[in-house]
Amino acid sequence: FSQTAVTGTAPGAVRVMFGKAPVASFLRPAYADFISQLPLVQSWATRRDERMTEIMSQVLPQVPFWASLLGLSPQRTPRTLELVECAINFAMHVVMQVKYALNCPRPIEYSPNIQPMIPTPGYPALPSGHATETHMVAVLLSKLTGQGLGSPLGVQLLRQADRMSTNRVVAGLHFPVDSSAGRMLGMALAEAFWSAADISSGKDLTEAKFNGVAYGTTDWPISEGAIDLAALAKKYPGGAVSPGNTSAHSASTPKLVWLKDRATEEISRLGFPI
Repeated sequence: FSQTAVTGTAPGAVRVMFGKAPVASFLRPAYADFISQLPLVQSWATRRDERMTEIMSQVLPQVPFWASLLGLSPQRTPRTLELVECAINFAMHVVMQVKYALNCPRPIEYSPNIQPMIPTPGYPALPSGHATETHMVAVLLSKLTGQGLGSPLGVQLLRQADRMSTNRVVAGLHFPVDSSAGRMLGMALAEAFWSAADISSGKDLTEAKFNGVAYGTTDWPISEGAIDLAALAKKYPGGAVSPGNTSAHSASTPKLVWLKDRATEEISRLGFPI
């Protein structure tokens, strides 16, 4: 956590730093941008009946959903679950700072017709914490298993992350733009986290940029295959997502390297290639 910092760069704009490398930056949507998305949020409420059980079970960290794809359990893969927990804590440490820096309202603050199906959190909305967590874990587990986001497992991890992110909009807690910003942040943080956990990665970090004003009324772009920053940018018309400069990241963290190595050993025993 000590390597990360969230700083304001202009009114309604923030940047996330990891060591000396910028990993993500955000420009806050305008009032009119949120108003334009209200019809989307209201229309997605029609999905509440079929998704109610999912939404309720995903209020807390969604570990059982990821575990079901890889056969994770405290008995078989304790270090893998510990690594995932570290990643989630890291993601929320960053996302809460970005939320408060941008101070974006929830849908209920624009219209009483939203009537969320579960209590609305008392902190700002963008970026969505659930979208950040789920997409970070999707990238992390794809790297840990050596499968990649284009593999059947990687695609399923991304689709699951999309589904859980969408459910927060269905519940009336978020706008689609909140989830899209969270998706970008989660995937960017996953690269930073992995760079600190993998002593052999040697990969510089490319800044991901999110322009909330350019987002408009864009609906949620579902994941259908491998996604990197360039592919992510193509999914958002109007330049809502774009890559910035590439910067050298800080050195790996020994304790995190040790934990990642133990998790890799567990995953290899499950039959995934190293």
